[in-house]
Amino acid sequence: MTNTLITIKTHLNSSAIPSPPNITRTTAIADTGTTGNYLMIGSPVTNLSPTTHSIAVRMPNGSHIKSTHTGLLDLPGLPEAARQAHIFPALSSGSLLSIGLLCDHGCEASFSRHEVRIRRHGRTILTGHRNHHGLWMIDLPT
Repeated sequence: MTNTLITIKTHLNSSAIPSPPNITRTTAIADTGTTGNYLMIGSPVTNLSPTTHSIAVRMPNGSHIKSTHTGLLDLPGLPEAARQAHIFPALSSGSLLSIGLLCDHGCEASFSRHEVRIRRHGRTILTGHRNHHGLWMIDLPT
């Protein structure tokens, strides 16, 4: 993970972008509304490389942010297509894990009042909890 952060910092020619309190680079919000895995700098990824086709994402306040890198979530239990991720240096509110993308590639997601569970072929591969803001947070493997 440290190499990932250093690599991105080198490409961006900037210092690390701090995250807000209680948000870490090894957690992600389980998001049913996002079309891809959108990660903060320093999230656990492999095969990190600068993007050749940046994508723009509209934020809730109407502004747009652009991706600078792509990589694969470090979740070997998932098919590569479900692990595709875009890195956004300006994303500071938390990484987003696309539930739709996971389900499109053979996963099942179940949500309860306090927990989220992602399964593939009957095996639990990710679990998370609901925080005091009502968001389901999943710890990413490091």
